[in-house]
Amino acid sequence: MQNIAPDYEQRVIEQSSQLTPLVTPDGEGDSLFINQDARIYRLRLTKGEAIDLSAQGNHAYLHLVSGKAEVSGNGMEVGSTVSLKQGDALGGLLEHQQHVQVNALSEDLEALWFDLP
Repeated sequence: MQNIAPDYEQRVIEQSSQLTPLVTPDGEGDSLFINQDARIYRLRLTKGEAIDLSAQGNHAYLHLVSGKAEVSGNGMEVGSTVSLKQGDALGGLLEHQQHVQVNALSEDLEALWFDLP
């Protein structure tokens, strides 16, 4: 796209579920708008909770803001599990239609999930 005027938004987005959209190309769930085929979500889990994440795009990236987690799924080698802690990240995991499961190992897991073209 060309000739798009620069713009920005800033606001607090309340957590609406385990996975809350923060930035999307269509304003999904009252998220901030981005003029790109990319999505950013905030993930919040408590110890023992799990969620399956899948990418709409061709690449995905998980960054732990706080807490600890185990990650496994069909976007990884068969039988493999990765342990992550605050500050760790796992990227380029997925191709379209693949998924990973995130299991919270700590009380207050918070992460960002980037779904990229």
